[in-house]
Amino acid sequence: MQEKETMLWTREKSFFSPKMTYSKIIVHGHTPVEKVEHYPFRINLDTGSFYSGKLSCLKIENGKLSFLDTLNY
Repeated sequence: MQEKETMLWTREKSFFSPKMTYSKIIVHGHTPVEKVEHYPFRINLDTGSFYSGKLSCLKIENGKLSFLDTLNY
């Protein structure tokens, strides 16, 4: 289990590396990117809706991942 402070404030470069491995897939936001970052152990869904107008989400159904955003409609 992670500490609350770690979950809220982590900004270590290693956390954002696509090569990092974790025991589970981490889905997060709070770090705006142009498009969803989908790596084997980390998914960043924050596409900066406050300035880009693009709101992104992840749907998990029967073990399959699908990504949606407001610009696809």
